[in-house]
Amino acid sequence: MKKILLPLVFLIAINNFTFSQNRILTRGTESGELYFIHPWYGIFGPPYYTPPYYDEVFAAVYRLTENGKKVTIQYAPDLLLPFSYPEKVMKVIHTDAVSGITYARGDYFKDLSGQLYSSFWVSFDYGKTWTLREDNTRATYFTGIYSADNHSIIYRMTAEGLFFSIDYGQSWTKENTGYNKNMSIEDIGFTECEFYGWWWYPDTLCYTQTCYNVFSKIEIDTLYKDNGAAAKVYRGSKEGEIYISYWAQGTTYEAIYKVLFSEDNGNTFRCVYENLWELPKTEFEYLPNFIPDREPGVFYIVHPTGIVIPYDRFYMKLCVYYYRDYGETLAAVYCHEFPKEYGDFCESVDNLSSIKLNNNSILLSWSEPARSLPVKGYTIFRDDQPLNIELITDTHYLDENLPAGSYEYYVRTHYEMDCISDSSNHVIETVELGINNVNDREGIILFPNPTTGELTITNCSPDRGKLSEANYELRITNVEIFDIVGRKQKAEGRKQNEIDISHLQSGFYFVKITTEKGIITKKIIKY
Repeated sequence: MKKILLPLVFLIAINNFTFSQNRILTRGTESGELYFIHPWYGIFGPPYYTPPYYDEVFAAVYRLTENGKKVTIQYAPDLLLPFSYPEKVMKVIHTDAVSGITYARGDYFKDLSGQLYSSFWVSFDYGKTWTLREDNTRATYFTGIYSADNHSIIYRMTAEGLFFSIDYGQSWTKENTGYNKNMSIEDIGFTECEFYGWWWYPDTLCYTQTCYNVFSKIEIDTLYKDNGAAAKVYRGSKEGEIYISYWAQGTTYEAIYKVLFSEDNGNTFRCVYENLWELPKTEFEYLPNFIPDREPGVFYIVHPTGIVIPYDRFYMKLCVYYYRDYGETLAAVYCHEFPKEYGDFCESVDNLSSIKLNNNSILLSWSEPARSLPVKGYTIFRDDQPLNIELITDTHYLDENLPAGSYEYYVRTHYEMDCISDSSNHVIETVELGINNVNDREGIILFPNPTTGELTITNCSPDRGKLSEANYELRITNVEIFDIVGRKQKAEGRKQNEIDISHLQSGFYFVKITTEKGIITKKIIKY
């Protein structure tokens, strides 16, 4: 394979760009959702089988949800290199106002001419697949891609001025306002043409609601000291909220990372985060990244670290520090490791199926992914709400006693190494309760359960288990057996209330009992 010399300065640089148009971490459309672009793993090659010589260096698009508790690798581009032309060289990511739509941008040298190119992609499925929108030379170099929160509008800056798009980057229109090229665009606000940025060199904060045709300048250079990496500005979750992150002076091998917060458009600031971080000494040590959430007072410090396997490869470890109350509360710290197999073996269940067993019971079933990390268990969701607190290890679930209505289900798989898959395929079932529904489920008894084969069904009074003449009026008209995936099984027996399932394999089954007043479903175990 072609050997790659990947200098330390490049790996650090992709994690330490100055302006928001070069950010590798962004908030998602939903609260608690983040997107991150970063190297994932690398394979060492000869001559020394040690960094900085590689056979391969891969990047990944990570999607973080539940405030960083869950992380999935959405997409793994080809080699991440400054001087190559892979399928996609993604270094920047942004999200749209519409959930699931993400944008990515990257710069690369397409050939030996030395001409720098810039590409722009859009994804409509949370970063899993990407469509190339533009691939241009530096003459139309992307210096910013932004999406407003109240509607889908994105911006780009080029040498010709400021442009916007309202069709997800398919076409661009030049903004006719008086844009000032002495200003950067760091983040956008809540309305069209509302920007936050810097004047020329980052010592003066600029704010505008007119695409910089009219703007205010706020001197803030006394609040931080530039340490080789200029400050970054972020819009908060409410109008007027601004965050600024920057590096302050520290020791020879450490630096202080600070985050300032303003609730009055930058007129006054207070420090909401301050920590001493060790500076990178190798290409596997990275600086932390800050991003505010869409929920007021919530922000994150995301810190990637390379885990080195000597003479073989490295892979990524990602820690998410989840803060609430404007930095007053460290709510949680979630760390995830991403070996090479992570992306291929943390798959969601995609064969979820459902069947109605009676008027108020729905049986869900699925199979374990063929290729996966060790499975810890499953969480079942009904209408986006989890049905089980503790993980279940079965590959089926019976949702019982449902009132009338339409229900949407999906399953998430929990793996070792804290990997939680995306949701499975969704299934929808409608429950229609009528006069034929039997509410007294304890009026039917199956025994023995578990059973080796013979099974008796009887009407038994809930009162101390004694036989009841009233219950005998509940006449059984039909009995059916289903396996855990809803397939009907052959049932043998001499009488209507006596069946023999000794011919069936060991496992779980469902007995569907039809009576003169309705249907009842019971779960049994055959061993």
